[in-house]
Amino acid sequence: DVYKRQVDPVDPVAPVDPVDPVDPVDPVDPVDPVDPIDPVDPVDPVDPVDPVDPVDPVDPVDPVDPVDPVDPVDPVDPVEPADPVDPVEPVEPTDPVTPEEPTDPIVPEIPGPPEPPKGPIDTINPVEPIEPEVPETGVPSEPEVPEEPEVEDEATAPEIPEVPEVPEVPSVPSVPVTPSVPQPTNPTPKPQEPSSADNGKVIEVVEHPKSQAEIEKEIKTVSYAKAKEFKTIVNVVGVERAGIKVNGVEIFPDVKPVIHDSISDKVFVPVRFIAEKLGFEVKWVPGMNGQGDRVFLQKKGFGIVINLGSDRAYLNGKAITLNHAAFVNNDRTYLSLETIIELLKAQIDYRESGASLYLNVMPY
Repeated sequence: DVYKRQVDPVDPVAPVDPVDPVDPVDPVDPVDPVDPIDPVDPVDPVDPVDPVDPVDPVDPVDPVDPVDPVDPVDPVDPVEPADPVDPVEPVEPTDPVTPEEPTDPIVPEIPGPPEPPKGPIDTINPVEPIEPEVPETGVPSEPEVPEEPEVEDEATAPEIPEVPEVPEVPSVPSVPVTPSVPQPTNPTPKPQEPSSADNGKVIEVVEHPKSQAEIEKEIKTVSYAKAKEFKTIVNVVGVERAGIKVNGVEIFPDVKPVIHDSISDKVFVPVRFIAEKLGFEVKWVPGMNGQGDRVFLQKKGFGIVINLGSDRAYLNGKAITLNHAAFVNNDRTYLSLETIIELLKAQIDYRESGASLYLNVMPY
């Protein structure tokens, strides 16, 4: 028999839960454009550093001689105790001394003031007038006359001694007799010849030494006048013929040694080459964004700060107003001649040599 197998019924499939819809994606914000980068300013070339002089080798130190050992100190002998001092016997009191009766004091005789003799000396014993000896240089001194003897009383006045004879001295009628004047050591007086307007008196002229401030003032006055003359000549012959000397030695800067500005009517020179020859150490310090550049000049006793583009400078911490602002030309700082005189404490002069005109700068 064929049997049919009964198949179990299949469970129905559970329905699938519906999928949640996906949230839409937010749109991406657009990226801001990047700002363009500012171009970098070119760096100014650095001045080459001067080579350092080689240091001389140090001489070897001589070995120190060994110290001799110190001899041991001999022990000090103990001090013997001192003998006891015998007590001092008391002194018996003495009888009091009876004071003597006072006597009358002795009054010494006081002589009265001396009186001069009656009549002048030359009436008692007349002598010829003595002409003073006139030295070769200087003012004639008054002749010495013997002192008069003191006279206590007219009645007892001693005889006046005779004036000793004086050897004859050649008379000098043109030079009058004046009191002797001590000669000062400094300053030295210069005697002048007597004139009729001075009533025959010898006048001494004393030259007083000038102070440092007076000397510097005179040097500045002369240098300012020379700077003005140099500017006038440069206007005529042209700056092409002009050069610079420092202490008489010509310098050769890598820029024009002399510039004349027709607007300000002033002459300018490069400060670095002049200052270095005068012993200054020159340093250029850049500012921010091309502004505030400064130049430092330094040597013993001097500290100078120059602000480029400004008429204000500083000398040893003291502010100084310049007659023209410092400026840069071909990477070199230029100052006016008047500023060179004031800041560098320099005196200037000029000389013509052939077809060239040289400005000479010297310290003072």
